[in-house]
Amino acid sequence: MLKDGAALVELGTGWIHWFGLYLALHVEGEVRLELYDVWDNRQLGALKGAFGKLAERWEHDAAVSTKQRERLALIQAVDSFDDL
Repeated sequence: MLKDGAALVELGTGWIHWFGLYLALHVEGEVRLELYDVWDNRQLGALKGAFGKLAERWEHDAAVSTKQRERLALIQAVDSFDDL
């Protein structure tokens, strides 16, 4: 559905930015994400925990591409939201 060079906006991201990041895992090519919320209530530990559960689900899923796994690993490896 989305192609290389697409731009995505998520309004009301909550504390883990799930929808924008999850969608970005499924896009072919590179995308630009803009994530907005009314106030900053981000929780890096919760974000990494949620994507860690996704990694467990994807562990033996042959339908998950190498690129998706690499992107997921990058999300899990960040030390701050600035890095993300």
